[in-house]
Amino acid sequence: MIQDQNILIKKIILLDSVLKILALIPARKNSVRLPGKNKRLIGKLSLVENTFEHIKNVKQISKILISTDDSLIRKKMLKRGALVPWLRPKKLSTSSATSADVALHALKWFEKFKFKVDGVLLFQPTTPFREKKKIIEGIQLFKKNKFKKVLGVSTLKNFPTSFFKGSKKKIEPILNNKFFPKKNLYFRVNGSFYLISPKELKSKKSFIKGESVPLIIDNFRETIDIDTKNDFLLAKKFLS
Repeated sequence: MIQDQNILIKKIILLDSVLKILALIPARKNSVRLPGKNKRLIGKLSLVENTFEHIKNVKQISKILISTDDSLIRKKMLKRGALVPWLRPKKLSTSSATSADVALHALKWFEKFKFKVDGVLLFQPTTPFREKKKIIEGIQLFKKNKFKKVLGVSTLKNFPTSFFKGSKKKIEPILNNKFFPKKNLYFRVNGSFYLISPKELKSKKSFIKGESVPLIIDNFRETIDIDTKNDFLLAKKFLS
């Protein structure tokens, strides 16, 4: 009897320790710099389809929601089994709408009609070469650090050789180490991973602001972010 109770307690503890992560794939119809980029093909799949297929078997993710204003994307993703409950409102489908705006809209709906989650994980379709092990590592960092925001970053290794200050008539060099002390590491956001708690997303209204736990990704292929035609051509080369 006591042994059975201990087994039951262990199962309850295990269930309580499982994170509820909502993965969000934003897929806006229009793009100024690369029109229709989310529907462009990488191999046989569009960028948005590729992202969904890549993450759908990550067991640490509870649900995958697609936020789009494109009826064709919605139709295709529904066939693939994605959650696409609506077409995104026009006010959230402009170039001025932020990823946080889009995420807050999706989170509000999801918490009302589905269930509360521990984290919102943003996957931009334009970063198509993420590795599953890095996704899992990022989720583990989120749990280990008590739901502190986790941000995908790459290490900055090279800086411009010189900085100058002055006027139109005269300039003088400023040493790099005044800007980049050797005791610090420097990173850039690479667009591959954004995981944040609902509480922080609602208060900061940003995936970037405030302190973050870095998920360091220095494999260049994983950090390719397609925003222009040249980016897209580069990604196709890496695919082959």
